[in-house]
Amino acid sequence: MQVSRLSTQSPLGRATGHTFGSLISQGQVFLLSHDGSPRLRRGFPVFIFLAGALSACAAPVVPPYETLDPGTLLTAVKGQVTFVGNVPDVQFSRIYRDSKLCGEEVLAEELSIAEGSKGIEGVVVSLEGITMGKPKPKEEQVVIENRSCRFSPYVATTVVGSTLEVQNTDPILHTTHARFETRYGQTLWNVVQQGGDPGVNKTLTVPGLVDVRCDLHPNMRSFVHVFNHPYFTLTDADGRFELTNVPAGNYQLRAWHARLGAREKPITVPARGVITSEVVMELRRQ
Repeated sequence: MQVSRLSTQSPLGRATGHTFGSLISQGQVFLLSHDGSPRLRRGFPVFIFLAGALSACAAPVVPPYETLDPGTLLTAVKGQVTFVGNVPDVQFSRIYRDSKLCGEEVLAEELSIAEGSKGIEGVVVSLEGITMGKPKPKEEQVVIENRSCRFSPYVATTVVGSTLEVQNTDPILHTTHARFETRYGQTLWNVVQQGGDPGVNKTLTVPGLVDVRCDLHPNMRSFVHVFNHPYFTLTDADGRFELTNVPAGNYQLRAWHARLGAREKPITVPARGVITSEVVMELRRQ
């Protein structure tokens, strides 16, 4: 087991807000229990033991993106992501902490399937292996809010260079524990937020998935997809998507859903026209 100083450094930049280091200086620390859940202790110094250091891991190698004249890109990729199989029943998770505010139970998963077409809403659709094309969207501020013991929005998409702000509007303590790619990935930051504290701000400097959770309320999850190109979108209420001004070439069309996982299929984009590609998703086997 390794003893490590907790750091605000990560592949995605530096966090602002109440970090673990500042809590230690205030006599407030989190002890990580055997199951990974934090227990707040006040008034005495401790060492914090981690299975792995939270110092910066090697950032992924990102190929440069070349901007082309969008007037020369004359192809659109359209399609629909649909669910196959029996539509699952709505599931709920029990709440064992702060239930007076959070309620006794909440929806366990965000899975919205349209009646009739079985289109899936909120699927992240993107092109993989694309290194040139239309200009990327401008950098923006993505806001995730702690509200009624849920992170909102559940899924967000943005581009490298944007800022992620996490706000706590609940009158209780939450943590913002962000990891790279999966819930078991490299910790990017883990920040404690009392109700009304200033938002936690983070610059997103590399592409990938940011998995955001609250260590105190296991039902709270949010996912931020960061891209180094403009070819990504979220499906609408009927599961439909469209990617415009796509350069000719061979790519992987990728569809991702928090509960259903990811699917990829190869597509060939011609120099002009509209191509249609359908993606089918199903429940992952337990």
